[in-house]
Amino acid sequence: MPLPSRLDRYSVLPTEAVRERGGVLSFFGSQKREGGWEVPRHLRVACCMGSVELDLREAILSEGDTVIEVIAFMGSVEILLPPGVRVDMEGDALVGEYTFTPDPTALAPRGAPRIILQGNAILASVEAESRYAGERKRDAQRRVKAARRQVGSG
Repeated sequence: MPLPSRLDRYSVLPTEAVRERGGVLSFFGSQKREGGWEVPRHLRVACCMGSVELDLREAILSEGDTVIEVIAFMGSVEILLPPGVRVDMEGDALVGEYTFTPDPTALAPRGAPRIILQGNAILASVEAESRYAGERKRDAQRRVKAARRQVGSG
């Protein structure tokens, strides 16, 4: 098996070295994936009256596209993405929320992995945001705000 190449903290493997499919199910409970876990090229997440947290900041990703398909009903799904990956959001919300908050301070380099978020949130929330590994939400907001001030004053 080829060794992963490092980009920031997440790892990238050739497409053929990453398994094709996988899933996460939360039904009246909670699921959490974090650390150096391998994200399949097509990950299906189903959440019904529960919660799911997917932390991809130190995960092993495919060098190509990774599709994360989320179906959430009366629950919450939080996806933490490493800055520097490309993200396409194709989700819909019905009396709910389906959002992605990018990190404007980190541009995706040429050839960076692409995460495609798709699915539906029905009376539920699906929230994705970019943050560095180990960085808390408040610290990320401060870092982005400081960077915007520097751009505005420069």
